[in-house]
Amino acid sequence: MFTTGEDVAQAAPQGMAGTAGKAASWLAVRAGGYALLIPLSHAGEVGVVGDIQALPYVKHWFMGVINARGLLSNVIDLAAFLDQRATAGRPESALSRCQLIRFNPLLQLHSALLVDEIVGMRSIHGFVSAERRQPGEPAYLGAVYIDSGGSRWREVNLQALAADPLFLDIQA
Repeated sequence: MFTTGEDVAQAAPQGMAGTAGKAASWLAVRAGGYALLIPLSHAGEVGVVGDIQALPYVKHWFMGVINARGLLSNVIDLAAFLDQRATAGRPESALSRCQLIRFNPLLQLHSALLVDEIVGMRSIHGFVSAERRQPGEPAYLGAVYIDSGGSRWREVNLQALAADPLFLDIQA
């Protein structure tokens, strides 16, 4: 565990903490029971859940596709993906309160993550300590950052997520 601001910045993966004095910044979200940090450079457009077209024979976390301004995007329930447990899905009333975060177009993956709530923006300076990711954890999971209230926030690297074989294998 790290305790100084400098150590917290060093816990961030290379490229996340920035260079030349720029601090890491994230979009803070809640998905299921997870408090997550998505690098702003990885996040694209944020929006409400529209009409998701379900597809047959896909994993439980792959919700289907959505048409956003003429561009089809895959929709992934981030909490269900992280849990990797088959669930009954979300009721329609719960979906209406969720939001979608599209991948930055620079990542060249037409996908959006379904999250329960967008909490706001966070910077490295809003955390008092950090823990490095543990060996053996998926590459898309980054450091855990702890804020002054003791809440634990886990970084999710969307670029690494987009390259993960488990994420790419949607066939049930």
